Amino acid sequence: YQDWLFDTYAEHLQGRVLDLGAEEDQLCRYNHDSADISEYITVDLRPDAALTLQGDARQLPLEDDSIQTVILREVLEHVSVGDLPRVVTEVERVLEPGGTLLLTTPFRFQIHGFGYTDHVRLTAQGLEALLMDAGFKNVRVYKGGGFAESLLSPLQTAWFMLAERLGTDWATNLFALIHYPVIALAALLDTVVKMTYGENIFTSTFYLHNMAIANAS
Repeated sequence: YQDWLFDTYAEHLQGRVLDLGAEEDQLCRYNHDSADISEYITVDLRPDAALTLQGDARQLPLEDDSIQTVILREVLEHVSVGDLPRVVTEVERVLEPGGTLLLTTPFRFQIHGFGYTDHVRLTAQGLEALLMDAGFKNVRVYKGGGFAESLLSPLQTAWFMLAERLGTDWATNLFALIHYPVIALAALLDTVVKMTYGENIFTSTFYLHNMAIANAS
């Protein structure tokens, strides 16, 4: 789903690009040739020698209207509920008028930290409202990972947590015996639902991630 977002909107990765919460140079994640990027700026809260700047997303150390594109990949879930409007407002502030925000954040996904606290999950509607309230326009929110992936995600997470606790290779390998039949069953169910209703009525409710593109005012 993230590959799809950055492949589809690759033309927006140009000029001065701010990768907020990147920790380090992560252009390779976006399968993008940096030739179109005049400056790639990485900002994260934690100090790291690989960063361009250490900074807080609630008060970015950047001038108004100074960035062409902001990447906000897997960051908002680590922001406290009260600070969410402040963060997206800061992003809108540093973007030039018409500048682009490319954003991903989980919806149905396990609690995770990686050095940060996992605070919040946003629905597609909630994410759209958050961005529009901050002044963004042309907001498009996409749902990544349909019913099948949503069904499998908790099972996969629980199984690998168990396998890690047991410390045995057989537990990890045994997962395939459950994983692939469930994929086939979910795919069959998706097909039946589409044939019956003309659409997948499950995907509107069961999905994994939010992906969004929006423009600064």
